[in-house]
Amino acid sequence: TLKQVKALYSLGGDFKVDVRVLGVGWFEVEISHPKIKYCVRKIDVDEDGNKYIVNDHLTVKEEFQGQGLAAWILESEVNNAVRQGFSYIIAHAAGSPDTSSIMNGYYTWPRLGFNGDINDILDKEVRENVRKEFPKAKTLLDVMKTKKGRDWWMENGFAVDVRFDLSEGSRSRKVLTKYLEKLKAGRK
Repeated sequence: TLKQVKALYSLGGDFKVDVRVLGVGWFEVEISHPKIKYCVRKIDVDEDGNKYIVNDHLTVKEEFQGQGLAAWILESEVNNAVRQGFSYIIAHAAGSPDTSSIMNGYYTWPRLGFNGDINDILDKEVRENVRKEFPKAKTLLDVMKTKKGRDWWMENGFAVDVRFDLSEGSRSRKVLTKYLEKLKAGRK
């Protein structure tokens, strides 16, 4: 229902949520806030009947970047999605080191627990370099689990389609929890 969709993004404060019905069980959600330039989510059901969210776009205004806003939005989204029985969140983690000042999803989303297969990295050269640098890595979270891997991905990464597993005890949720604990303690 529309009420349930709005509840996914009950972020409090100055957040506003606008929901548009796109079809049966298919919604588009636009989130507004003084610190957000543009934020859109889509909600759908897959062919197996699993409810999922597409994190379509998030641009934090430049003067507010680096303050953890994306992490806090994701934390709320994850907690509310779990309560409502969603299975996963997907996103296109856009960008590369050359575009990181305007599109840094390639780094931010895996840093917050979104995972993707190394084979799904869109740039062939980057994909091959990941295999050379991290021969045991099968996924982005394998690369991102160490500071060396995170630094390497920040400097060499590329756009990739990613997924956040909402199931209890998932690697995605563990990574997000660990990141948020560090953020709350004043370190990333």
